Amino acid sequence: MDKITAFDCVILAGGKSERMGENKAWLSFGDEESLLAFEYRKMSEIFLNVYISCKKSLDYKPLELALKQNLDGRILYEDSIIFAPLVGIDNAFERLDNDGIFFISVDTPFVRRETIEAICSLKGDYDIIYPKVFGVRERSHYLSALWKQSCTVRAREALQSTEYTLARLVERLRSKSLECLDEREFSNLNYPKDYQDALKYFKEQNG
Repeated sequence: MDKITAFDCVILAGGKSERMGENKAWLSFGDEESLLAFEYRKMSEIFLNVYISCKKSLDYKPLELALKQNLDGRILYEDSIIFAPLVGIDNAFERLDNDGIFFISVDTPFVRRETIEAICSLKGDYDIIYPKVFGVRERSHYLSALWKQSCTVRAREALQSTEYTLARLVERLRSKSLECLDEREFSNLNYPKDYQDALKYFKEQNG
């Protein structure tokens, strides 16, 4: 399959993982030594250029060994001491020369290629294009989304005012949602039980 070349992909891995009790990026997943390695390989099959946004304090040598390749230039270190996805989004646009970046959180391993391609194919003058699941409760997923360079002015205003909630930022942006049906696709691995459930689900889907 052809890879997406119009946009870069950035995996956000700069969280504290406090609820997990350990760095979730290093949890083994699928056939990979770590969840981050799994996500990196998966995204590299979809996008030509994939990067990782993280804090400088994290040791990425295990990832380099897991991927068996040199990641120099692929890690976008976040200088800020603030732990918030918005920091990674702002950092990526500052470091990468691309009008659009598809961001995905390291702890969402089930987002489908078809969903990502559908989001990246939508046209329009939007600051963000994101999936929304309609059901008993509507849920928008801003960390499996295509963000545009045009969002940065508002994003930096939010950072300066210490308002890190993405939903409030999106309210001030030109946005477009893509209707999705399966909430499981966007499951986060926040707690140990989430991780165990994800392993079970992955096995059921892949044998």
